[in-house]
Amino acid sequence: FATTRHSRSVSLLQCFQQRRNMASESKSAGGAAAPAAQPSGGGAGAGLDITSGEKNPRGVPGCKFLEDIGAFVREHSTTTEDIIGALHTLHSKYKTMELHLLENRKRIQMKLPDLEKSLEVVKMLQAKKEAAETLSTRFNLSDNVYAQAKVEPDDRVCVWLGADVMLEYTYTEAEEMLTKRVADAKAKDAE
Repeated sequence: FATTRHSRSVSLLQCFQQRRNMASESKSAGGAAAPAAQPSGGGAGAGLDITSGEKNPRGVPGCKFLEDIGAFVREHSTTTEDIIGALHTLHSKYKTMELHLLENRKRIQMKLPDLEKSLEVVKMLQAKKEAAETLSTRFNLSDNVYAQAKVEPDDRVCVWLGADVMLEYTYTEAEEMLTKRVADAKAKDAE
């Protein structure tokens, strides 16, 4: 994708340079000067749409592949500067989307170990209950102050969901919910 986008920008820049060279040649030959280029964002190409109209499953729009830059410029009655401006705007949007996706991936990768650890704890509590064993553990009373306790598993566990929300589940419900969340997180991370 990056290579294709780069080659399109290079093609536009080459076209722009050829136009500039032709204008300077006509000036030096005594011909009429080429019209001044309009700044990007104004003129005929201000609302130029260079997307293909197709979107991927995440809603990212596709970019048109411009095989013949000259024909595209003539068809849209615009300047290469406007096209470069539109490409630059689209590239900025892609970079913003990429940043958002990377942040989401990082957040998922941070949550995944906690979800897997919670799932392991629920499975361990189920095993202790089935074996009719008590669980010896330490719990936090305050900063760096812990108390030791013996807990008899009773088929209920509180699961921290985040955003100051904790819910009580049975072991099987908690295992199903955590298994689904781990699978969803892995699938999102793989995208």
